[in-house]
Amino acid sequence: MGLIGKVSNSITSLSKYVQHKNTDRLVKQVLDIADFEPIIQTAPKKLENVIFVTPYMSKHSGGLTSVLRIAMRLSENNINVYFTCPTNDNLSEMMINANDNLSCYQAKYINWKEAKKNVYDFVIAVQDTYVYYARKLNGYLIYFVQDYEPYFNPVGDRYFLSKKSLELGEDIISLGKWNLQEINRNIVNNKLGKLYSIEFPFEVSEYPLSKKDFKNLHKRKEINFAVYIKREAKRLPGIIMNLLNQLYEDYDKENIRLNIFYFGLHSIEKVKYGINMGRISKTEIKKLYDKCDFGMVASMTNISLVPYEMIASGLPVIEFADGSYGTFLGEDTAILLESFSSKELKNKMDNYINNIPKLNSLCEKAQNKIKKLSWDISAEQFKIILENITIEDKNKGI
Repeated sequence: MGLIGKVSNSITSLSKYVQHKNTDRLVKQVLDIADFEPIIQTAPKKLENVIFVTPYMSKHSGGLTSVLRIAMRLSENNINVYFTCPTNDNLSEMMINANDNLSCYQAKYINWKEAKKNVYDFVIAVQDTYVYYARKLNGYLIYFVQDYEPYFNPVGDRYFLSKKSLELGEDIISLGKWNLQEINRNIVNNKLGKLYSIEFPFEVSEYPLSKKDFKNLHKRKEINFAVYIKREAKRLPGIIMNLLNQLYEDYDKENIRLNIFYFGLHSIEKVKYGINMGRISKTEIKKLYDKCDFGMVASMTNISLVPYEMIASGLPVIEFADGSYGTFLGEDTAILLESFSSKELKNKMDNYINNIPKLNSLCEKAQNKIKKLSWDISAEQFKIILENITIEDKNKGI
């Protein structure tokens, strides 16, 4: 082995060591406070005080912004809503970041020590390991599940801590029904609390629906692709880039230029074909969608807002049948790949490019699916679930 190989192996080993140490540290933090006994809880008699238990409120976090949107709607219904982070006490910084994520709402963070002194009607954990912390607070425990988080980890410490967080007996409110499908598939039913779901929302008012003119697409010598990938397994970065590299070469043989615009990756990454735009702003994303002909994304766990935004912008979406897309938006609203074959991708692309009425129909069906969705509807569903839990308790006493 040469010097370069030895250096490469050393860097890889060091990276794995750091990763393992970080996992060990997190596992110890959780085990130091965790209670694995089944949860037995009495529903509250009212809905007046709610606290969300979150990780550090970082900027540009889609998941935490979703929590803020729900909190805002609860606050508008005269419910006192608080936030706490058991692993970080920088309240002012987190409130600034929360405001950056959702400028129309001011989140109220309190420190963990203060949170433990108070009594709440509902305590809502928003991430797997934070369920163990949330259990320490006084209130009816709910886990707001935005993705099936065990899938984020290889089988091991983190995987089983994540899985166990669903098995404690707390009630679960899922963002969409796909999470419940995975929970029912992987968790023994007698270990589960009550299961609820709200619709996966999309704010059409923030992304007005627009249509593209594909009339001359089959005559053009350029095709523009907007591609969302991140260095996360659920986004299939390696598979997507290899598929598009081959697609680029196939179209190049036909004297057609495939312009690939990647976004979501770190800006330092180099791509073989196309442009890595890095992590770009919402305004830049909208401009990118406006100049592209197709959008591509992998929703291999719970769906994200990205395919909804692409659809709203008039883009035909390329997705994967093995993911969750079909559960949310149906199998007739996107170009769904059954395999990871570039041949399949090329055939399906050519089929739609050479049949514009079919392409227009695909986009129209997709936009019809999303145009009635909103955060107002989904947040109202969330509130009604909380209200019904208190009503159920009242009815028991009749």
